[in-house]
Amino acid sequence: MALGGFPGVIGVIDGCNIQISAPHENPDSYMNRKGYHSINVQGICDSSRRFIDVYAACPGSVNDARVWSLSTINQEIQRDYDRYFPDQTHIIGDKIYPVRFYLMPPYKGIRNLGPMEQEFNRVHILTRQIIERAFALLLQRFRRLKNLYVQDVANAALIILASCCLHNICISLNDVLAEEEILLGNVGGHDDEDDEDLEEEDEIIQFPAVMKRNVIAQQLYENRRRQ
Repeated sequence: MALGGFPGVIGVIDGCNIQISAPHENPDSYMNRKGYHSINVQGICDSSRRFIDVYAACPGSVNDARVWSLSTINQEIQRDYDRYFPDQTHIIGDKIYPVRFYLMPPYKGIRNLGPMEQEFNRVHILTRQIIERAFALLLQRFRRLKNLYVQDVANAALIILASCCLHNICISLNDVLAEEEILLGNVGGHDDEDDEDLEEEDEIIQFPAVMKRNVIAQQLYENRRRQ
């Protein structure tokens, strides 16, 4: 993915809360942190803002890290890592996601970061913006997704998945809205300042993944110094 100068990226992941009408069954579980009923949709996009994986099966009360752990793509990766990440490639996501060899979040703790980690986060943010733009484009193109009134949550999930497929077709046909028409906002599953609170309690530090992130950070820092 030739974006922001971050090496080895094949996709960017994030969550997006799609507002729905209150379900008849277990409505409280669909109430998200912002106070409305939603489905927390996990999307992974490529550099063209095309969705390469979408998971729309979790209520809005479920945070992005938990959605990732439940998602089909995560389970598939565990079964066949080499199929999805050849040549030590990876996806990137914001700091709610765990550090994995195939998933690179930014460093946490802004006040305690050195120049190497700060440069890593700077490039990481520039690259990660593509998923926010993908979701913003999706919502701008299919405005029904801004508030889905359906009787069955399963139908809402199908509408979301169908919209993502149509979105990809539009991208393939170069039918893209002008950049100024795409309204960016907080389309992610949560606010950045809450990431620390949403961190999974059973997070296991994977030292090879941490080392890989440090190597990338060193490479980006050296590149910056040579400029």
